[in-house]
Amino acid sequence: MRHLIISFIFLASPVWAEEPRNFCSDTEVNHQWDEALVKYPEDQLLLNLSAVRTTLCDMLSRNQIDLETARNAWEDALTDTLVEWARNEQKKRGLLRLFGTF
Repeated sequence: MRHLIISFIFLASPVWAEEPRNFCSDTEVNHQWDEALVKYPEDQLLLNLSAVRTTLCDMLSRNQIDLETARNAWEDALTDTLVEWARNEQKKRGLLRLFGTF
């Protein structure tokens, strides 16, 4: 799952793109999402990100939001998901409580 999330970060990050790009109609990216959902059907973090992506793409296609707004919302959701993933990993290892003892 970690590699999958990292690959989504690279695909979604505006740092590497010369100009903002709408990936909603990109067949290769959509195929990667479909494969990930089949491979990890119980992964709640992936399901949450997929739901956000689907909603944002729908809103873009109906011109309810612009690309910049969608990208900002996506980056916020991605950040929240990565923080939640890290929190869950640390909880599994028993370290989460330790990190809260500054």
